[in-house]
Order: sequence, then structure tokens, then C-alpha cells
Amino acid sequence: MRHYHQVGLLPEPERDRSGYRSYDTAAVAPRRLPGGVRRGVQTIDTKLRAEIRRLQGTRKRLARLAAVEHLALPRSVVGYLDRLRGLGVVERYIEMERDAWIMIAAQVPRLVDFVIAKKHEQLDDPDMVKLYSFFRGDLLDSTMVRSSPGAERLVAILEERGWRGWTRVERVSADRLDTGLPPP
Repeated sequence: MRHYHQVGLLPEPERDRSGYRSYDTAAVAPRRLPGGVRRGVQTIDTKLRAEIRRLQGTRKRLARLAAVEHLALPRSVVGYLDRLRGLGVVERYIEMERDAWIMIAAQVPRLVDFVIAKKHEQLDDPDMVKLYSFFRGDLLDSTMVRSSPGAERLVAILEERGWRGWTRVERVSADRLDTGLPPP
């Protein structure tokens, strides 16, 4: 293809986000080609694009099947959880909501539709959306630190030993550790 770019037979296409050249029918079947060849390439291009869309749809369906919430919860609840994700709510909070909805659906299934309709209405309220914006970070960790006298010291000790967080403990990368020792 580079040769065709150099000799002027094909214009060099723009690159996609990953840096790959993206050729469409217009790029690989220029007007200089005989009409039958150009139509053939366009037909192949159309079929390939349809196959790509079909495969992307399959990938989305498989992802939904792999998600526990789609199997255990009504579509209205899954839609609510997706709305929370759209607001940028941290996944840990969404997991807690999901688990609570699984319990509600198991214990009082007749109330799910009524309650979830109210929850959806609440998400239409800008003040409620603002409230959910508090669940975009380590709110649970910071709440724990403020509510427990020894918690701040415990979190500091965990960080000294390479761990971070309270509700979701994570290993701190070695380059972020302050051991107080000189570099080797």
C-alpha cells in the first residue's frame, strides 16, 4: 500500500485512534479502476461492514449475558444501574445497589416495578443527580476515616505497608511507597 501512496495511485488515509490506516471503498477502489472492479470492491466493503456490525452486536450480547445483573434482575433495574454508571458513580457503589436489588427482587418481587419507577423518577431530579455525584470517588473510604477515631492511623499504616483503601483495598505500586530508605 505504501508503494501505491508513493506513486500517487492511492491517497494515504487518516489513521484511527490506534494509529492504523483506515481504508474505505473510496480509498481502495479509486475512480480510475474499471466500473465492474470498483462495484465489486464496494460490494465486498458493504458486506464486510455489515459483518463487523453483526459481530459487534454479538459482542455486546455476550457482555450482557456475562453480567450477573442481567440474569438476576428485571430490565428496569438494569437500566437504573446503567443510568448510575452514566452519571459516573463508582462501580463499588453500583455493585452494592445491584446486590440490594437482587435481595429485593428475591424477597418482594411484586414491589420491584413500583420502587424502581420511583428511583428512575428521582434520577430525573437535578438535585438527586448532584447527590449521586458524591459517589464518584473514595467517599466510603473518606467517610470511614471521619467516623472512626483510629481509622486514619490504620489507613496510614496500611499505606506504609503498601496497601491503599478501606472498602476496596488495593496494592500500592512500589514507586509510590515512601519507605524512608535511600534508593539502591
